[in-house]
Amino acid sequence: MLSKNIGLYGGAFDPIHKAHMIIAKKSLNFFNLNHLIFIPTGKSAFNKQLTDSDHRIDMLNKVIKDKKFLISNFEIEKSKNGMTSYTIDTIKSYFNLDNHLFFIMGFDAFKTFNQWKDWKNFLNYCHLIIINRYDDGFNFNELPSDIRNFVKNNEVKDKEELFQKKHKIFCLEIEKMAMESSKIKQKILNNEDLSDDLDQEVIKYIKEKKLYSVSGQSK
Repeated sequence: MLSKNIGLYGGAFDPIHKAHMIIAKKSLNFFNLNHLIFIPTGKSAFNKQLTDSDHRIDMLNKVIKDKKFLISNFEIEKSKNGMTSYTIDTIKSYFNLDNHLFFIMGFDAFKTFNQWKDWKNFLNYCHLIIINRYDDGFNFNELPSDIRNFVKNNEVKDKEELFQKKHKIFCLEIEKMAMESSKIKQKILNNEDLSDDLDQEVIKYIKEKKLYSVSGQSK
């Protein structure tokens, strides 16, 4: 059986914006992924207030056209049963010795990675792909000491090393993007132009459903 390269891209996607899609497309091509799976957060382990999951999935479906892109409701289904989303559990559910798993996360999230459940065990199941805004690799000054050591002991610079058996950390450079969900929501509140931030179908959906029209809205 041939091995498959599977990307796991978790996040709130609240809303899905153009930077998310740039990251997804670059990861798909750069790592020659057979599939990239978007995994919207269910019940946040950090008590983050999220828009209703049905809306977030609907918005994802508006922009995901490539057949290699898939959407998983794994964490959302768990949340409907009152269970908190822990990424390590999600990754374990996809773990298969015949596949190479690539978990994709942003640098800002990685700065608090030591607060995640079983964070040191991630490399037992997948590679960690850190999306970085710097041109020269990790900015170690922004990382806690235990995460710095974690990177130093496990980082590789050559992506070909990711196709060996041992899981590693790889820094994928992306062009600088200023898009943040919180700022996009504020622009919606201010009735500002969103064409640089969101797909037109997502903009239309947000207006039709009157999403983010009130600060802190979650329905």
